[in-house]
Amino acid sequence: TNAYAALTAEEKTFAKNTIVVYAPHPYIFISKCKATDDGFTIVSEGNELEIGDGKEESPNSVPKWEDSKLKRLPLVWTNPVTGRNHLQAHGCCVLRLETYDGPVTKENMESGKLKLVNSLSLEESRSKLHSLFGRSIAPGRI
Repeated sequence: TNAYAALTAEEKTFAKNTIVVYAPHPYIFISKCKATDDGFTIVSEGNELEIGDGKEESPNSVPKWEDSKLKRLPLVWTNPVTGRNHLQAHGCCVLRLETYDGPVTKENMESGKLKLVNSLSLEESRSKLHSLFGRSIAPGRI
């Protein structure tokens, strides 16, 4: 099942207006964590390594990183051949979801027209992604 097609109208608007910000050094960030039973995201138990500001590192933090190099990608992608929208996110590596006041398109992002209206915490982001993708990754649908 197409995860995007299974969303409500309200969820589709949220998804179109949202980008996924991925953690720096994502697999190091989650190296002490365990996945959810369905493998889609990470159990939020506070076992992630510290991120800090990226300028310093310690045994309990990810290596140095730069904000400009964080991956920020749309939650909704449009198939250029069919024109159909699809949800796409790597639930294990998410750091946060950022929602804007309009659809996240390349043109809108580059023009600076969009304004950030909400940023979900790590735990909220994981939960939200799980709820958006949940209908499509249920055992009976795979």
